Amino acid sequence: MQAIYKDMQNDFSIYTKRNSHTPPHLHSYLECVYMLEGSLAIGQEQELYPMETGDFAVIFPETIHHYQVFSEKSSRAVYFMVSPEKLGSFAELFRQCLPENPVIPSAKLHADVRHALDSLQNVQNAPYQEELFYGYLFVILARILPELTLRDRPAPESDDLVYQTVSYISRHFKEDITLGTAALALGVSPYVLSRIFSSVFHINFNGYLNGIRLSYACSQLENTDFPITEIAMESGFSSLRTFNRVCRDHLRMSPRDYRKRLAEEAEAAEGKKNRYSSHLHCPAR
Repeated sequence: MQAIYKDMQNDFSIYTKRNSHTPPHLHSYLECVYMLEGSLAIGQEQELYPMETGDFAVIFPETIHHYQVFSEKSSRAVYFMVSPEKLGSFAELFRQCLPENPVIPSAKLHADVRHALDSLQNVQNAPYQEELFYGYLFVILARILPELTLRDRPAPESDDLVYQTVSYISRHFKEDITLGTAALALGVSPYVLSRIFSSVFHINFNGYLNGIRLSYACSQLENTDFPITEIAMESGFSSLRTFNRVCRDHLRMSPRDYRKRLAEEAEAAEGKKNRYSSHLHCPAR
């Protein structure tokens, strides 16, 4: 499967990416994950839900979640995100409910879902591109929702500082924010906010913020051909030097080397797929 990438300015985005550790975050979009290879764990509320090849997960809007990869083996997935406002009668469901478990095992995934995911690779630049995208998406939602056990979403608590903190940084990580400016925006002291990061996230403010920025930057490195300096600035890093340092600290390589490795892996995967395809169509002797 070769997924396409679409800018979220058009209310939907779909792309393949290497799975990696992603700090707790939230957003206003519905997010779906289809595992292509390897394993991944999705953290939602206080639980971790494992995923293996062929599994499918749904993250409802405005839900704090994170991703963890425990194996050194290759782990890749198709991700797609869409504004709930584009989902018709489904939109109210996503606002009111949450799944008990966001993961649907491969054995329970309807064949229509895989067919729709495969078909999405032909959507880009096709006539009526947006209509095709949402047509396939509605098929996917209609097949996966009956497999989820839904419960009422708890009412948001105005004094839930953890939720407010994650929400604020998820929406402002591209800006020049500090512990002080974030604390001011949230109406608490820097000391109180610092305690949130040390006690809940087990990391300091700058470490958390750089993790969010790096996750976004890695997606850009993998799915666009934008210059590395432009990606660094777009992701909120103060300089290319800082971006390089954070990459080396977390990925053990530079952004340039990371992009090069991704290209080599993609080329190897494509070659493997072509060899497999040739074998299937080899004439009988």
